[in-house]
Amino acid sequence: MLKLERSTLFKKYGQVLEAGKTLFKEGDIGNTMYIIQKGKIKITKRIGDVDKILTVLQKGDFFGEMAIITQAPRTATATAVDDCELLCFNRKGFISMISKNSNIAMNIIEKLCLRLEKADNQIRDLTKRDTKSLVISVLNDLRKTTRGTGTSLK
Repeated sequence: MLKLERSTLFKKYGQVLEAGKTLFKEGDIGNTMYIIQKGKIKITKRIGDVDKILTVLQKGDFFGEMAIITQAPRTATATAVDDCELLCFNRKGFISMISKNSNIAMNIIEKLCLRLEKADNQIRDLTKRDTKSLVISVLNDLRKTTRGTGTSLK
């Protein structure tokens, strides 16, 4: 039954993207967000003459939501690392999806908060001028991420 439901969802909203193909580029007008069902997507941003990898997303991760929420141009480039299967939602489909299922909305909000916290930490680290402060910040972040996982830094 689950396979049938997933297949039906993929038939309606699915897209296949081959490894190495670019889904969208920084600056493109965006009207779609994506949820990865299979494969990995690399998110990059052009800084000067160099493409910097911001993150590599995998199954269960979503991206492109900023463009359909704020209706602003894409802030980064998305490229398939390997063959991918994606669920694609436009603004209307996204609003419909989250209004019908509060668990999906809460999951998205939680992940967005984690991304914001990570970005705040990166900004904090970029403003650190001395190595000792930077090392302490990184160790504190590592300690926070290992809490509750049974991993110890001792």
